[in-house]
Amino acid sequence: MNILMLSFEHPYKPKSGLGVHLSRLISYLNPHINITVCAPSRKLCSYANVEDFIADVNVRMVQQVLSCNKRFDLIHAHDDMTAPAAHYLKKQLSIPLAATIHGLESGRKQVCKETPHPVQAADGTAPHRHFR
Repeated sequence: MNILMLSFEHPYKPKSGLGVHLSRLISYLNPHINITVCAPSRKLCSYANVEDFIADVNVRMVQQVLSCNKRFDLIHAHDDMTAPAAHYLKKQLSIPLAATIHGLESGRKQVCKETPHPVQAADGTAPHRHFR
């Protein structure tokens, strides 16, 4: 099985829990499954706002995946920021999409004095979503 993982963090040089999670997940799955990770390049760019950055990274992810000429059986998107690329690639490649959204817990956001994520349920938990 060939799995395409989309992430905003590189699993081989983790900076947060997402990178650590990806690194461990890949080490568990790698003996049995071929995994290709698509993550943003480390080149420095300037953006007017974070939305432009997210859009640009998603466009570059799509371009990179479509130009690599590999066949994938499944897309596994990590984080909601990769959702646009994941959804587009799912349709283009006609393959299933699994998504794991990290870091929606309200306690973590409150510590940072941030607003909880908008897809968070009223009870503070993240709802489970299934993509078809």
